Order: sequence, then structure tokens, then C-alpha cells
Amino acid sequence: MLLNQETFKHRYRQLVYLTKKKGSEPSFTSGLWFDEEGYKYDFWEKAQAELQLETWLQLTDSEIVKLAIKPFGILMRGSYRRQNLVSEPNYMKVIDIFYENGHEAAETLKAVFFGNDDRVAFDRFAKLLTKKAMSDPISVASLFFFLKNKEEYAVAHKQGTGEKLNKLGLNAACVQKCTWVGYQEYISIVKEIKSLLPAELNATLLDAQSFLWMMWMVEENTPEYVDEELEFHDFANGTVNIQKEQWINLIRNGTITETDIAYLAKFYASPNHASTPKRLSELEGTHPSSYISPCTSLGRKISQFFLIPSIPREGKPDSEKLYPIIFLGRRISNGLFEWKLRPELVAALEETSPQTLAAETVRMEENEEEEAAQLSVDELLDRARKCHSGPADTYTSTTKQRRRNPLMQLAAKARANGVCQLCGITLDYKDKQGRPYLEAHHIIPLAENGPDELSNMTALCPNCHRKMHVVADRDDIARLLALAEF
Repeated sequence: MLLNQETFKHRYRQLVYLTKKKGSEPSFTSGLWFDEEGYKYDFWEKAQAELQLETWLQLTDSEIVKLAIKPFGILMRGSYRRQNLVSEPNYMKVIDIFYENGHEAAETLKAVFFGNDDRVAFDRFAKLLTKKAMSDPISVASLFFFLKNKEEYAVAHKQGTGEKLNKLGLNAACVQKCTWVGYQEYISIVKEIKSLLPAELNATLLDAQSFLWMMWMVEENTPEYVDEELEFHDFANGTVNIQKEQWINLIRNGTITETDIAYLAKFYASPNHASTPKRLSELEGTHPSSYISPCTSLGRKISQFFLIPSIPREGKPDSEKLYPIIFLGRRISNGLFEWKLRPELVAALEETSPQTLAAETVRMEENEEEEAAQLSVDELLDRARKCHSGPADTYTSTTKQRRRNPLMQLAAKARANGVCQLCGITLDYKDKQGRPYLEAHHIIPLAENGPDELSNMTALCPNCHRKMHVVADRDDIARLLALAEF
């Protein structure tokens, strides 16, 4: 993993803030982002038409050279000049190189577009570009590889791209020289960006490169955008200020009973220490009301203990709400309301009741796994794709653990369909349920704050699983992240 996920998320939220400020929405198909970067799709289509690649194998060297310089003609027209995909001094020198070295240029270009070894073709092209002193040869070489395959390659600039890589906390050495190794590192970064962009953007590799290029808008002091709809709120309006030690006292003096702790542990064992009564009832085969009544009872006890003023319901000033004494809350899809244990209460429970919490966490994971096992592959993948919990929350037994969502593990195995995602071997041995034996693996480890989400999950044979934990090769990580996209 080359990118620090927290740095990436910070920069992403900064860019979204600027985008919203300009009255636009995050999108690569419309609005500000498309206005800034969408031209590259148009350029690629026009360049493909001008290159006429389907005719090259029947053409002379001079005819190939004439076609090969046509994309530079597009770059000299109108609005393309300001986009600066390749600077004019550089592509004017390339035109001279192509004409002065006709046969060598034609053979090199054919190696790029039709050869079997991209590494050899890139090195050959880079050597050709040294025939004239050029300030940014990697921009030219990468342009032609982008024209070869926009799903696999992107344009890089020595200076412009380097500045933007630095904003993501990355070393820009990979684009300082025109080498295959450096270019591959750059492409790995762009693929990582693609994997980290929100799934709803349906980002392509070209979009990921566009995101990187749009870092020019972001400054260190740019605020982050916060989606208020996704944030948990304190619906007690600041009237509840119970600290960890006070929660511990409530547990030890018996105000919060063992029955209360068992109830709270169900929310503690849920992802992000948050759930809805409906979701808990689905997992445990009970009625949602069985999770509402204990909340009311416990909230009233705590309210009376601390003499907390009544918290009126919205639109019903004569009635009170008691859940905000225990929980933060947010409205989610389908009109549901999600409760999240107050962080001070979480800390108190971890200190006083670790065994209860650990046992409930294991039980809830078993319930979730049993429920997920009944789903079809399509249902399983659909549910997993909708889960965006971010870094896995922790629970405490005698040591601190990171909670794994069984749904993600089953979905990753189902998606792999019996094929190891690293070595490509189809496994012929089965587990006890008769399914191909694969092991679920978090590509970015949970211990490094990798998200417990399908975009960070893969399924591997035991040998490759061990390899990932012992070797953790960068190329393997980048490849698995690309395969994990959805």
C-alpha cells in the first residue's frame, strides 16, 4: 500500500468541500469535476480516430509517423492548449524525433501499440526520446501508453504530477525520470486512488488520475466537507455530559444492572457500536420493541440519578425522549433511526465488563454469519457493498480485538468463486460445507486501519494468504485492490 488512507480521505473531503462551495456535486460525469477533467475522454476518442491504428500494419514508416503525430495536433487546438496534457516544447521535439528517425520511430510505435511486452516497449520509447533534450519525457511516453489502453495506463507529468503526489503524502521520485519501474509505481498509485474513491462514483482509472490532478485546487488550510446526514448527533442538545468515571460509578453502584449491561452489549457488539432495533430484531428473531423498552427504562433511571432535565420530542413538547441519555443518533435509509453508544459509556463498559462484551460480540458475529450464509450470492454481494463502516471498531476481552464482519468474509469468498485471487488457481478441495476452501483476507490490514469493507477484501488459497502476511509485496497489494473493486 503506497497511499495512507487517512491522508487520502482528508484530501478527498477537502476537494468535496471546494466542489460543494462552487455549487457542484462530486461526479466524474457532470459538474465541476467533469468540466475540469472530462476533456481527456474526448481527447482519447479523437486521438483514436486520428491514429487509425487498425491500418498501421499495412502502412510505411513515414505513413505511421504522420499518423502518430496527429494527437499532438489535437492538443494544439482551442481549449486543449490550456489543458497541457503534454507541454508544447516537448511534443514539438517529439515530432522532430519521429521525422528524423523514421524507421526506428515507426518500429518503436508499433512495439508500443501492438507488442507483447509493455516493459520492453516503454524502455525502447524512452530511449528514442533521449535523441533530443526534453524537459519531461515521461509525459510523452505515458501519453502514448494512455492512448494504447486508458483502462490500464494514465498520463504522468514530471513536475505537475509530482506536486500533486506530494499533497497525498507520496514521494514524487517515480515520475522524475522516464523509466518503466517508476511509471509502474505511478500507475499503482492511480489504481490505489481508484480503489479508495467512493463506490458510488464508479470511478475509472482515468477518473482516478483526474482526482490526482485536481489536487491543485486543495491547499493545506482547505476545510474538510462533513456530510451532516451521515454524522451521529447528540439529540440531548448538550444536556447530557456524563463522563467515563460517572458511567463506571453507575455500573458499580448497581444503577446499571447486569441485565442493562447485557442489553448495552448488543449495541456494543454491532459495527461502530451502533444499530437499529429493527436490525437487532432481525439477527435475534425478536420484536423491535424488545430493544426500545429497555432503553426507555435505563434512560429514565440515569436521568433521575443525575437530575437531567426532560428532553422534549421534536414537535411534541409535552413528551420526552430518553434514548439520547445513552445514545447518539442518526437517520439512515428507509426511515430508520440508528443508535450509537456514547463513547464515554463504551469506555466504561470496556473497563468494567470485558467478558460480557466479548461474549456478546462472538454471539452477534455467529448470528450475522448464520444469517449471511442463507443469502444468495447476489444478495450477499449487494449487502456487503452497502456496508461502509470504515476502520474496524475494537472490542475488549483480555486483549483488544478488531471486530470482523462475517458478511464481508463470506461475500469475498463468494465473489472469488473458488479461484485464488492472487495466484489464479482453482481449488479442488472443499471445506465442511462442500465449498472451495479459500481464506478471506483484508488487503490493507485492520491493524493498519484498513476498512472492513468488500473493497478491501479478497479470497486466497492458504499459501497466498500466508505470503500476503509474510511478504506483503506492493505489486500484490495493488493487484488485489484492483480486483476487489466493485
